[in-house]
Amino acid sequence: MVRRRFEQTLKTGDALTLWELGPIIEAAFPGYPAPAGGEIDYAFRNGTHPAPPLPCRVAFVAEMKGRALPPPTFWTRDGFYAPEGNPKIEFSEFGYTPTHKRRWLRNTLSVEKTGDYRFSVSTCGGVRLRVDDTEVVFEPYQLNGFQATEITLPLKAGENDILMHMEELFERDTKWIVEIHYLGEEEIVAGVAADAEPEKIAEVSALAAEVRPARDFFGREPFILVFDRPASFDVPVSARMISHQHDRAVLLDVDAVLRAGEHELDLGPADKLREGFHRLELTFGAGDVAVARSIDAAFLRETELRQAAETETERKREALFHAARHGAPRVGRVLSMFATDEIDPVAVETILRDALTTIEERHDCSDFSMVPLLWVWGHYRDKLTDAMRARVRRAILEWRYWIDEPGNDVMWFWSENHVLCFHVSQYIAGALFPDAIFSCSGRTGREQQKTAEDRLHRWFSSIEKHGLGEWNSSAYYPIDFIGIFGLYGWCDEALKTRCKALLDRIFLMTGLHTLKGIAAGSQGRAYDKELKAGPQTELSPFCQVAFGEGWLNSGVAALPLYCLSDYEAPEMARKAALWSKPDGIIAHYTQGHEHSGKLALYKNDRAMLSSVVEHSPGRKGFQEHVVDVRLSGHPMARLWVNHPGELDPWGTKRPSFWSGNGILPQVGQYGDTAMLIYDLGENPDVDFVHAFAERDGLDAVETDGHWLFARAGDGYVAIWASEEIEAVRKGATAGREFRAASLRSGWMVRVGGGDGRTGFKSFMAENKGAPPQFDADRRVLEVTRSEGPELALGWSEGLSVDGRPTPFTALTVIPQINWGA
Repeated sequence: MVRRRFEQTLKTGDALTLWELGPIIEAAFPGYPAPAGGEIDYAFRNGTHPAPPLPCRVAFVAEMKGRALPPPTFWTRDGFYAPEGNPKIEFSEFGYTPTHKRRWLRNTLSVEKTGDYRFSVSTCGGVRLRVDDTEVVFEPYQLNGFQATEITLPLKAGENDILMHMEELFERDTKWIVEIHYLGEEEIVAGVAADAEPEKIAEVSALAAEVRPARDFFGREPFILVFDRPASFDVPVSARMISHQHDRAVLLDVDAVLRAGEHELDLGPADKLREGFHRLELTFGAGDVAVARSIDAAFLRETELRQAAETETERKREALFHAARHGAPRVGRVLSMFATDEIDPVAVETILRDALTTIEERHDCSDFSMVPLLWVWGHYRDKLTDAMRARVRRAILEWRYWIDEPGNDVMWFWSENHVLCFHVSQYIAGALFPDAIFSCSGRTGREQQKTAEDRLHRWFSSIEKHGLGEWNSSAYYPIDFIGIFGLYGWCDEALKTRCKALLDRIFLMTGLHTLKGIAAGSQGRAYDKELKAGPQTELSPFCQVAFGEGWLNSGVAALPLYCLSDYEAPEMARKAALWSKPDGIIAHYTQGHEHSGKLALYKNDRAMLSSVVEHSPGRKGFQEHVVDVRLSGHPMARLWVNHPGELDPWGTKRPSFWSGNGILPQVGQYGDTAMLIYDLGENPDVDFVHAFAERDGLDAVETDGHWLFARAGDGYVAIWASEEIEAVRKGATAGREFRAASLRSGWMVRVGGGDGRTGFKSFMAENKGAPPQFDADRRVLEVTRSEGPELALGWSEGLSVDGRPTPFTALTVIPQINWGA
């Protein structure tokens, strides 16, 4: 067999990204049980949880750092790494239990002269590089914290075999990354051997980089992937789709071929796949080279709202039957089946078995399953088999309920939603088993309940004062509902009163930020899987039941707890959600520790604009979704502006390419107009800001120099940037991404409405007639319009209206609402 070389030439500053991959070697690494240490101060700040190193990491560092590690005695190729446009060698993933992962990589480096060659190495985890008998070791092992150093490799003239070993302990969402940059002056050449022509390897790498779904969402049409260019040869492609839901179900597993001359790949009928937003793992082949790529795709059958029952009680009943028949495989579906007597014994057994495994093994997020499991025990244990009853009882009594109890897991205790669910679990479990001994804590059930009661009052006191740091989150409001509704049905009057008051507030905030059944708006923590999911978020069924306008989907994490309760959403929340007048609602209030989330909302019957203003401009962001637009003409009509937190459009970092901000902007909002100023600093990881438009939910998208306009039905939006807006026409984000490249930029977002196409033309003309002005040196954005006040936003000065400073003054967690402004 003739082996060929695929090469990468490196100049000063270039990233070394060409590697042949060995298989990932993984094993459980729990360490030794111990309390987690540290204290919870109940002051919840996104992205800054004061969690000390967990016992598993302490043991991992002690055992792994600096150990003798011989190179592999034989080599098995598991893939090929040559990312286009991404300098990082990355295998980040989520680990529900502490797991040690490592892998070997190899390539060759060819140089003309013998000498010492300098490189910079950055890593999350640990890395070793070997050339001949020289080993360079850099093992900081800091979870999700990039650490950097400079190294020197002694290279001989000609070809040098390089081995790299990278490893990390996976704890929840874990960055496993190595980034290597060449610092020398003489060109060097990296290479790998392959049974494929270099041109074909380059082609499949390019195909993997540019692949994307043909649509933003698929209904009943074929599920098609598209590429910018036709393949020049038959490319084998394997496709494996995995649900983003907690069951991680495999929904598709097929082998296909992208035929020569074709630039589309048909993966079968979309209506055979579960509705929702899912991960698609792809592998492209060329000879013995395999190039992997992961992307996302959304599936939605119905785009029209259905008539809901008249009363909330009737809608609860409808939702329970829907959840029993169509719910995701979570404990909430079991609750629904038992409550409606629509029982599928096989589904009950499978769901409970899987949930109990996560609880017994103390997976991260198992607290989300424990609360509904306690409801199953409390209300329906007579419907369980004897064996299942025994297993559920044992799991409840042996679980770890807080950080003061010994454990060797990676359960996350520190964010506001997890704190709540752990305390609620401890409270209900103690009430159900008052005289039993809980083995992890050694307490009786009565002691557990009393301990949890005190902790719950601390949690409520913090949230009542500061609000929720994860404001408006389509991912985390449903988790909050697990805890609050879970507690509401089991607690004393003092706690129940606090539950009801907080539920009233959350439903009001949700109603304010709901348009045509879709909960949207600025969010304290956001993910692509919710931002791009439309009606498929877990909040949509709550909108259907509480407001009479929404979507029933497979979400059952918390919905059955609501439907089995006597709680009714406040009429004011329903009024806000169903607002149907052209005169807009304006609302201001705060959420988050010490008023960190200053929220501004404008909404009428056609469009909604929501912002978090004055939110730490210039600071590195986390998952804050700062400005959001929702148009009423389609459930998927959504747009926003953000600074990417990474370069991979399908990445999963926090912040990612689309969710959150790498660097937070200064933001001001006045009525239907939001203004943003971005200052990315001198050397940002990403040197542009962009807008996202969910193209298939929009009737029109037009760009004109500095302007981006979009329409859905009678709802309009105008987006202006101080640099020309470039519509991305190729690659993974073609047709959906609109970039403005500048380290300092001003943006304006304005919503409006009118009579379809005719009104849209007038809207565009009016906005283009009065373009904003941005002074990059002063960092001041000025906005005028034919009618209304003159607006200005300064980086330091904040918002002014007609020359008058107008700081945000609604420093209260209770929404201040102007109805029909």
